[in-house]
Amino acid sequence: MRSMKTGMFMVVRTGSTRLPGKALLKINGETITGFMIDRLKKARLIDTFVLCTTDRPEDEVLADLAHQKGIESYRGSATDILARELGAAQRFHTDFIVNIDGDDAFCDPGYVEKTVEHFTRTAPDFIRWVGLPLGASPIGISAAALSKVCSLKENTNTETGWGSFFTETGLFKVEAIEERDPELRHPEIRMTMDYPEDYAFVKEVYRRLGGTEFRLRDILRLIKENPDIAAINQHLQEGYFKEFNEKRVKVRLRKPI
Repeated sequence: MRSMKTGMFMVVRTGSTRLPGKALLKINGETITGFMIDRLKKARLIDTFVLCTTDRPEDEVLADLAHQKGIESYRGSATDILARELGAAQRFHTDFIVNIDGDDAFCDPGYVEKTVEHFTRTAPDFIRWVGLPLGASPIGISAAALSKVCSLKENTNTETGWGSFFTETGLFKVEAIEERDPELRHPEIRMTMDYPEDYAFVKEVYRRLGGTEFRLRDILRLIKENPDIAAINQHLQEGYFKEFNEKRVKVRLRKPI
């Protein structure tokens, strides 16, 4: 019997309106995407690391970057992230996916490992983290659940809020892992990258910590000692969630729930 195969899928594209070309913005001569790949490659328990980008010509540069970094790439739908990830799962024979958003510059490889470990214990369809800074943790998805969603959904655009297909339909076993360590539990801190101020925040953290060895605990200790760093982009949080909720996909299924 074939053993379970895990894949870490980093979903990224060059097209963005709020922060144009953010995937290729540079820090100390390296792209944000390149830095993320180097940090995430430190995660254990992963069989295949795949950069999932679109089939648009402008995103060929991201596929090239993946190859330069020694990881796999997959190119699929520009607007249907779920279909793109399913295509990657099928190509690389993946049973469990750890999803990384390309906006989440500081997604921690330790939480990648913890997500895989949780899946091996309880085998849920969908895993999310609660209590951590926005952008610090991945999402876990079983490939079987992803395949079921793609077979049922009518939506062809799943760019924003695609987790709703798992959490709001009642069709899947969904588990939330709550971070209880007070040193790490800081949902008010923003670590995703959507606006110019987010880019400034990311650059400042890299400037202070350097390299790719640091983890979430190191970032949060830095912020505790230098609260002005969090102030760079923290004021954007409320507006971000408002815009997110306005754009989030409205789930439509071909069969009744």
